[in-house]
Amino acid sequence: MDSLIEQVSKIAAVVGLSAVKNFFGIMSALSFEMGFIPSVLLCVGGGMLGVIIFGFFDKKIRLLWQHYRGEDKKIKKIKFNRNKRRMVKFRDKFGLAGIAFLTPILLSVPIGTFMALRLTHNMYRISFFMFISFSFYALLFCGLYYGFHDFFMKAFAKFLQ
Repeated sequence: MDSLIEQVSKIAAVVGLSAVKNFFGIMSALSFEMGFIPSVLLCVGGGMLGVIIFGFFDKKIRLLWQHYRGEDKKIKKIKFNRNKRRMVKFRDKFGLAGIAFLTPILLSVPIGTFMALRLTHNMYRISFFMFISFSFYALLFCGLYYGFHDFFMKAFAKFLQ
């Protein structure tokens, strides 16, 4: 049995990682083998905590970034490369739902939240789509891990023999 400090540190690690990069939070919850329901709840809760924090501090972070970059510097013309064009096409085609769908896996929570805030300032709508996305991926990966863990471990052991 783990001590209370170890349990709290595992929970803090899962929530903290989920708030910044949800996929890493899911993987850490699976590596800690916390169980299906705690893993899903902590990963979804951590992701939503990240959306709320980065959504609340969006203007402050942008002001700090502008101050760091300097107000007197000329605004450079944006150079588009293949990845930026693809991202703009994806954003225009799929909108907020597409950004929310990609946030847990490809994007980080802050970048996904900032991109979503450029489309709409309705935090309830952003939170709803992000909640659906975080829940989907947490249920998918935790379900695959806890549902098929024994099958994959037996197959892997046979493969190694």
